[in-house]
Amino acid sequence: MNSSQTKGWGSVGRILIKKFGKRYTTQVLSKKIYSKMPKFVKKKNSQKNFVAGWSTYVLLSPLDEVKSGVSQFPQKKGVPRMIANSAGYIAQGMVWAII
Repeated sequence: MNSSQTKGWGSVGRILIKKFGKRYTTQVLSKKIYSKMPKFVKKKNSQKNFVAGWSTYVLLSPLDEVKSGVSQFPQKKGVPRMIANSAGYIAQGMVWAII
């Protein structure tokens, strides 16, 4: 990992935006990741809410905190912790595979 990946705020967003562009990262990618979430997460969170959470909790977090950033948002909407953590691991795996 290089220093830009471990520096701090915004590193996930910076890496993805640099690689794919702002529109794809903030709109298209978040919708693709939402489509892979467990059904229970989708019941509790609309796609619109997930996209907003993606921008707030994931793109502004360090690369190694993607899982916790994604799992926190569904928990705040009433998704049980175990299911929210599964959603976090899904998103983390997808982001790591892309980067």
